Amino acid sequence: MGALFFAKRTRLMMAPRFASAAIGFCKTRRTNMAFCPLGVILCLAFIGFAGCAQPDEPTPDSFAGETPASQLEPAAPPDTAVALTEVNMSRGQTLYVPIYSHIHFKNQDRTINLAATVSIRNTDPDRAIVLSKIEYIDNSGQFVRRYLDGPRRLDPLASTSVVIEETDAAGGLGANFIIDWSAPQPVHAPIVESIMISSQSSLGISFTSPARVLSERSE
Repeated sequence: MGALFFAKRTRLMMAPRFASAAIGFCKTRRTNMAFCPLGVILCLAFIGFAGCAQPDEPTPDSFAGETPASQLEPAAPPDTAVALTEVNMSRGQTLYVPIYSHIHFKNQDRTINLAATVSIRNTDPDRAIVLSKIEYIDNSGQFVRRYLDGPRRLDPLASTSVVIEETDAAGGLGANFIIDWSAPQPVHAPIVESIMISSQSSLGISFTSPARVLSERSE
């Protein structure tokens, strides 16, 4: 920027000297200035050369009152912060798991049987949980069968499942499972869900239903 400023200043200072030289040239030729085209042309050329300088560029002095970018304070963080999802820790739960042994299609008189799988996954990487109840309940709320004869340990990150065959329609449209689990100390709550599927004829049906917590154990 300093070099550009110096060059511009030099051109402005030299313009009058070039104009005087052109006038002197005409006088040495003993020519009237009104009839000395060369002198006029030289004057106009040098004046135009001086006036065509580039627009003023900022000089170091122009930044004297400004704060350098390196010294600017960082922007304040936004007022709103993203809330992190809380980890679901528990010592035990009673869960309700919806099951559909069949569903209606087209009308109320036509149904499709479904095979159902109840998946129970211990999501805690360090601690085991204990399953104490897995009971199958039908559409009218009546007990159908149980799938545990006694407590069953589920190791860290282990899983187990219960399968209702496609031909087993005992549960009906509103069937469900009641599942109890517990742990001696707080653990990551397991993931429990049901998966229904059917591939009768040319139809392909599948969907899932997550468990609902009925009660939580705090002790």
